[in-house]
Amino acid sequence: MTRNEYVQYRLERANKSLQIGEKLLKDGFYEDAINRIYYAVYYAVSALLYTRKLYPKTHRGMKSLFNKEFIQTGLIDKSQEDFYSQIFARRFEADYEDFFQIDLPRTKQYYDDAKKLVTKIEDLLNNTTND
Repeated sequence: MTRNEYVQYRLERANKSLQIGEKLLKDGFYEDAINRIYYAVYYAVSALLYTRKLYPKTHRGMKSLFNKEFIQTGLIDKSQEDFYSQIFARRFEADYEDFFQIDLPRTKQYYDDAKKLVTKIEDLLNNTTND
């Protein structure tokens, strides 16, 4: 698989996760939607890092490299780092903490923010030449 094919595959997974997240959101499964929303971001960020030959082994490593390579350099706005930190924490809580609850407005905001970040990453990648 070429680098471009892998990047495209990850972006497709990101968009599919957004679609599933939206469906879960509409059906009232907010905690499950959080998982898919987070993974949409995760897949898009992994595609972006892959173009720089960066292959983090953990979710925390992914977040750290994203911050270093794209937030601190100004390629992506600082507000996206704040969002990534929030959705990272909410996904962990939704998946592992008992009695975690989240409401529709908050989940919808996370969905909207994830969609913006995935779109920003796609735009960045469309303006970058990959091998």
